[in-house]
Amino acid sequence: MNATIPTERRRSSPWLAVIAAAAVTWGCTPTADTRGNLPLPEVVERIEAGKQNRDQIATMLGTPSTMASFSKRETWYYIGERTETFAFFKSKLIERKILVIRFDAAGKVEKIATYDASDGKAVELVERVTPTKGKKLGILEQVIGNVGRFSSAPE
Repeated sequence: MNATIPTERRRSSPWLAVIAAAAVTWGCTPTADTRGNLPLPEVVERIEAGKQNRDQIATMLGTPSTMASFSKRETWYYIGERTETFAFFKSKLIERKILVIRFDAAGKVEKIATYDASDGKAVELVERVTPTKGKKLGILEQVIGNVGRFSSAPE
């Protein structure tokens, strides 16, 4: 009976190795995420200036990601991107598209523009601290400074 146990273990060992290798490979497969609205190119090609109105565009593409609020003309933005993440590493941008549709005063399409990631500009953040007037008080100075400032409610 003891002689059969090692034989059974030897038979199952290759299968365990195959299953373990498959699990490791499957666990490290990159995941693709789509965020926003990426309209189909065939649908975008059907949009022509002066022909469609807001309702027709909303039917074709859905609601926009955002609308311009500081423009004289109404402008809709459809923003979407596709990224890929491998395990715990930083996401990698695969595709970014921005579709801009501007409407005239009558609500008809006036202009269509498409942008991608290469049209973007890097923005450097400023890491300064805005100075404030006055002096910095410690915790003890703050507590002692408030003694005597409280008065009873006026009658």
